[in-house]
Amino acid sequence: MIKSSKQIKVKKCKYCGNEFITNKKQKFYCKNECFKAQKYLRDQAYFSTLKGREVKQKSQLKRKDKKKEYDKSYFSTPLGKEVKRRSKIKRKEHITEQTKEYQSRPEIHEKRMAQSRAFKHTDKGRANARYYGNIRRGRKEETTIGYTKQEWMNKMKATNGFCPICNRPFTLGYHSKHEMSMDHNPPISKAGKRFVYTIDMISPLCRSCNSKKGNRNI
Repeated sequence: MIKSSKQIKVKKCKYCGNEFITNKKQKFYCKNECFKAQKYLRDQAYFSTLKGREVKQKSQLKRKDKKKEYDKSYFSTPLGKEVKRRSKIKRKEHITEQTKEYQSRPEIHEKRMAQSRAFKHTDKGRANARYYGNIRRGRKEETTIGYTKQEWMNKMKATNGFCPICNRPFTLGYHSKHEMSMDHNPPISKAGKRFVYTIDMISPLCRSCNSKKGNRNI
């Protein structure tokens, strides 16, 4: 009969305190779960110290740099580019679904509509409405806008809130008599296709003066 050279001993687990039988000198835990739990407590205590935090920060930076290098080399390949493209499409679809679901809620829709109505009664809101409305009309009449939104805002501010023709203040009411409107010179109806409007051809007038002017050139 062959005798084992290792002696069987009864040890006490360092984590749970239960006794267990083993023939290994370096075994101090009754099971793997106890070893992992003790290691977690030991790591927590170490990484709460100044030295532990420095080591953890260096390790995280090293892993981050390594991941960046790997991503750069992988996503430069045809397969990596295709994976990145599909991932971007999938993420965009997911965000779009979440946004639609959120905005379809009655309380959110009503809140957004109230904010939109309040914004339209401000100076900036009216200027935006005129600018984007002019873009839509230009597409319909096939004319081109050769000025920026900021240029239109500056021209509107230069009036100080008064119509240049009748000198009456612009009113806040939507479709009111003296609401601010955008006048074109020459008129869009006479400009022709692919005509380019510059900021000098645009003037902020009240709705009454703009209607009286009609499609005549100033």
